[in-house]
Amino acid sequence: MLRFVPFDSIVVPGSRSVLFDRVQRKRRGSPNPIAQLDGLWKGRLHDGDGGRHVPFAILNSVPDRGDMLARLSFAIPNSPPIPLDLLEASTFAYVVVTEPYTDPFSRKLVLTSFEGRWARNRLWGAYLTRPLGGGEAVIGRFSAVKAEIAGW
Repeated sequence: MLRFVPFDSIVVPGSRSVLFDRVQRKRRGSPNPIAQLDGLWKGRLHDGDGGRHVPFAILNSVPDRGDMLARLSFAIPNSPPIPLDLLEASTFAYVVVTEPYTDPFSRKLVLTSFEGRWARNRLWGAYLTRPLGGGEAVIGRFSAVKAEIAGW
């Protein structure tokens, strides 16, 4: 049986230094238009059937030079952070895809893509999880808020 942990206990390695960098960048003023995506976002994945709601966290690091580094973590014990590859980030769009990882529910090797929009402190959209060896894909929606804004 899988055991979920509360949002407050989701730990993403390196998040403390990224959050500190974000504070320093805000003080200096960042020329990067997507710098507001920087930081820790916490939310839920909702599957298409409406049955499963999985807590997750995304840590975005947006350096002033423009490349975004991101990691995805699930609120499941011993679930390692999953690197995200940025496909698009603009003043409204956010599209990323994971590197291959083992799905904590099916135990299969999968890829997940997130295609969403963001505004101020909210991020929302759709996700698609595809098994690499073939099989049924999971389609659903996701929503997240910036952790600092929500008080986490």
